[in-house]
Order: sequence, then structure tokens, then C-alpha cells
Amino acid sequence: MDLKRIQWFLLSFKGRVNRAPFLAFNLAVTIIYFGLMFALRKEEPLPEETTIFFMAAFLLWPSLAVQAKRWHDINKSAWFILFNVIPFGVIVTFLVNALLPGTNGPNRFGDDPLEGKPRVFENRALTSEELKQLIGISSVIMLIVFGYALFMIFTS
Repeated sequence: MDLKRIQWFLLSFKGRVNRAPFLAFNLAVTIIYFGLMFALRKEEPLPEETTIFFMAAFLLWPSLAVQAKRWHDINKSAWFILFNVIPFGVIVTFLVNALLPGTNGPNRFGDDPLEGKPRVFENRALTSEELKQLIGISSVIMLIVFGYALFMIFTS
């Protein structure tokens, strides 16, 4: 990956990205976050709130840029990012962006990022039962993460 592509991926709100780079970016951010929290628990060079503030400030623009491109891939405006300010909207927007396939072929936001590449789930839609299972599993995972966060807050 060249520098211009990385710069476009992290800083630009134009274009489209499919689910794989979106999920990889979110996984990397999550690993960095938990790595910092683990490191802070041992040595505590800075208060936890300060670290979270700086990490959020540093990652805000790239997170919004990647999410905007993902909304573009499903042929929606980047204004859908505003759903993140609704309580639990972050969870819903993440699930929508992680689960919905992008538009086949070019759309109003650019060329198809998977043009000429194999599509894993082409011509296959989730059944309502599979969607219910995915939402259930996602809810359980979010409750575990939320419970762990509360545990860490109250035991500190």
C-alpha cells in the first residue's frame, strides 16, 4: 500500500471502501485502545481519561473518513454518520456498515472497490433468522464489553 492510498483511506471523505478494510480499521483501533488501557493499568503515566481523550481526538477524523466511505459503498450519504450521536447509534451504524454488502458496480460516490475481485457472498442475502442470530450475538458481545468496562471503572 502506498502513502497516497493510506492518506486517502485515513483522511479523505471521498470514494468507497468495502467491508474488509472497514472491519480491519475498526479491529486495529480496538486493539490499540485495549493495548493502551492495559499498559496504563500497570504504570499509569497519564490519567486514563487523558489518554482516552487524546486517543479519541487523534482517531476521530480517520474514523469518520473510513465510515463515510463505507456509507458511500452502500450508496448512502456520509450524513448517516450523524446516527453516531444517538444513544446506541454507534452500535447500529457499526452493524449496518459491517453487515450490508456494497453496491455492485459504480454508484454516485465512485467506482466499485471490488470491481474484478471475487465477491464472497454474491447473490446471497441474509435470511431473517440469520439476521436475528447476528443481532443476538452482537448484543451479547456488546453487553460483555459494556460489563467489562463497568467492572474496570468500579474496581479502579
